[in-house]
Amino acid sequence: RSGGSPCPPPPPPPPDDDGSWSDPDPRPKRLRRLTSFLSQAAFTLLCSLRADSYITCTYFVVFSPYLVWEALRVLSNFDAAKVKVISYEELSEAYGKPVSDFSASEMSDVSQEYDLVRPASDPEYMMAKSAKDNAGVGHLWSAARACAAAAAAANLDGDVDCSWWLVFVPFWAVLGCVCCSGCAGAVGAAAEMAAMDAAE
Repeated sequence: RSGGSPCPPPPPPPPDDDGSWSDPDPRPKRLRRLTSFLSQAAFTLLCSLRADSYITCTYFVVFSPYLVWEALRVLSNFDAAKVKVISYEELSEAYGKPVSDFSASEMSDVSQEYDLVRPASDPEYMMAKSAKDNAGVGHLWSAARACAAAAAAANLDGDVDCSWWLVFVPFWAVLGCVCCSGCAGAVGAAAEMAAMDAAE
């Protein structure tokens, strides 16, 4: 059901719960969503009041809820970003031998260093890898937006006097990185497909 409270109560445990049930949506996550919702509402309200001259606070105060919202976005992606994943193929290339030839101590070291070790074609590996990459890109965008918001507040308050083109430089920088990364990924995927076709 759409709408409702930003911080709904947790679902009840199943009737046959043996004590091992855990909340799939823990309270910290629900509180974080509630804080995120309130931050967006406060930012919208402060922007409207400041633009209509109902309040005379600095623009840094106006943008503060937005910066809190961006910080919460980073926190929400932190778990996915810090997961260490590696494929069997990457391990083989790093060690110079196939995974089947690894000793028990080597596999133990790998298991302690990485959270997930799977073949590159394994769905679990692909999902974890995609989530990690997306979280990393999300952190870059959050940093760019936060820097641009802080620069815009300083420019509006008169603390600095610079071109608005410079204020949004972080956006151009991240956009360039994302475009270059996407192009490099596409070229690499095309090269892999060409190599597979040649092998067949």
